Amino acid sequence: MRAIRLLAATPLGMAAVAVAQPPLTVSDIVGMTTIGSRVQGYGDEDYDVVSPDGAHVAVVVKRGDVERNTIDYALMVFKSTDLMRHPAPDTVVALACGSNRPGIVHVRWLSDNATLVFLGERSGELPQVYTVDTRSHALAQRTHATTPITNFDISASGNVVVYAAEHTSDTSRYASMRARGFVLGRRELVSDVIAGKWGGGLPSWDAVAPRLLHVVRAGHDADEATIQIPDSAAGYTRCELRSLSVAPTGDAALVRCTPRVPPPEWVSYKQKEYHEYASMGFTFPVDVVIPLSGDAPHRLFNAPAQLEQEALWAPDGRSVVLANAILPLDRRDSARAVRQMLAEVEVGTGAVTIVARRDSLTALAWDPSTATVELMPGAYLKPTETSRLYYRKGAQGWAELPAGKRLGAHVPPLVIEQTMNLPPRLVVVDAATQSRRVVYEPNPGFLQAHRLAHEEVIHFKTKAGAAWVSGLYRPVDATAGVRHPLLIQTHGFDSTAFWPDGIYATGEAAQPLAGAGFVVLQMAEPPGDQWVTPREGAAHAGRHRSRHPIPRQSRYYRPDESGDSGLQPHLLLHAVLPDPLALSGSGGHDHRWRRRQLRAASHLHARQP
Repeated sequence: MRAIRLLAATPLGMAAVAVAQPPLTVSDIVGMTTIGSRVQGYGDEDYDVVSPDGAHVAVVVKRGDVERNTIDYALMVFKSTDLMRHPAPDTVVALACGSNRPGIVHVRWLSDNATLVFLGERSGELPQVYTVDTRSHALAQRTHATTPITNFDISASGNVVVYAAEHTSDTSRYASMRARGFVLGRRELVSDVIAGKWGGGLPSWDAVAPRLLHVVRAGHDADEATIQIPDSAAGYTRCELRSLSVAPTGDAALVRCTPRVPPPEWVSYKQKEYHEYASMGFTFPVDVVIPLSGDAPHRLFNAPAQLEQEALWAPDGRSVVLANAILPLDRRDSARAVRQMLAEVEVGTGAVTIVARRDSLTALAWDPSTATVELMPGAYLKPTETSRLYYRKGAQGWAELPAGKRLGAHVPPLVIEQTMNLPPRLVVVDAATQSRRVVYEPNPGFLQAHRLAHEEVIHFKTKAGAAWVSGLYRPVDATAGVRHPLLIQTHGFDSTAFWPDGIYATGEAAQPLAGAGFVVLQMAEPPGDQWVTPREGAAHAGRHRSRHPIPRQSRYYRPDESGDSGLQPHLLLHAVLPDPLALSGSGGHDHRWRRRQLRAASHLHARQP
């Protein structure tokens, strides 16, 4: 196996301290408290959930329990007035989850400013929708689904809950298939077959995709109604239920569905991302309005919906504000064919009012008391962004509020502060002075208790000229003149985040590997215009055939005997490990699996010359 030489790089005066600190282990990573409900690598959510009156902020935190093989979630509430002074969280509910699903997720406030609602899961139980009274901590289960709930939303008052749950898989033929064998369909995944999910020719997520929306009304839980999700009979191939959104009045829902055949007039759209994907045969979805009374669904309007398009319901449920929206074509407004905009759309008629001719915005909230919409710059929610934009709807239409002017309650934003080498913590930012105060330190003393490998950014280009960026972890105990094995991880690098185990919770464990003597090169994803396109495969192949330079000026690098100044990427660890699934792939949250991966890596390291 190819190895590289590293120079020792222990700062003067640190040697005595470093000896007493153990390297970071997989168990240490599992036991770290992290902020937000989503599994690492899938975006931040539920770390800054502000009540409608601005008086309180809800935050989800979680940590793994190796012995019980669970992830323990907690939902905390802060008083907004205490954030810049003496923040003290009140834990209103805690749940231990034993599956790969989040234990507390999709947190939101009801209009009474005292009740939180979320999708929760206890160990050994299915995910259900819960409400919790933040004053008494009383927990109430609002649904009784017989299969896992995947998505939900709730009306502002809490009277109407709408959810989607997994379709029950047909396992009646499993005994015969197990005894006689079966032929894999072209779309079936080997990972599904190994896991015992035999979907009859479909990936498991398609086989169990929800078919119905369930409507539960307060006081009538036993009289649950169901509504058919738009399907092929209605002209759609699938619906993306992550977009499910219920009107504050509880009489309609909005969901994003992909038409079987895109309208021919859409060829006139020239927005860069839309045009690029559409030219390769990708069909964009549309927003579909589903009346909860049982009336027939209808399209919000005739225009494609992009992935980063955000929607906010008006308090009266009659319209929605869309950020980054592609609007219906109009001969009187040629800009609609080339630009995305901020617009209000009437739910019943599809009539469009342009709020602002600008894109790259994230819609955050519509304040009913001031008729003001709050937005964040950027097409995607950023846990470090503190600036805000405000548009107010008045008798003369929409108008942007001057910078610094706000209506109603204002809560200083919470952001997740972290770097490649510093663990995350929750801080509050004063909008006027930009001063910061730590609100919640999830892992006090973490850096002092462990000896971590330093991560640095490495840039390189492929032979085709494509630029790539990677993160390099040098071994914790690098010794001058000693050869160290190299592991190249094909995914997961993020220069802005502290990810000691990479993007996949069980697959990478970069810090523990560096603690075991490995040099770890962690690759970033392909450029945005190549992600999930026919060019993605070629992009990956190009970077794997390229040299990954560790600059000569780096004090950690020494050329080998051949004078080679780069590293050949054909030495992917998963190609030579005894377990071919270890270390380079993705997986679930089972902590025992992670420890087995690290043992396999250590076994390989022990065999190095």
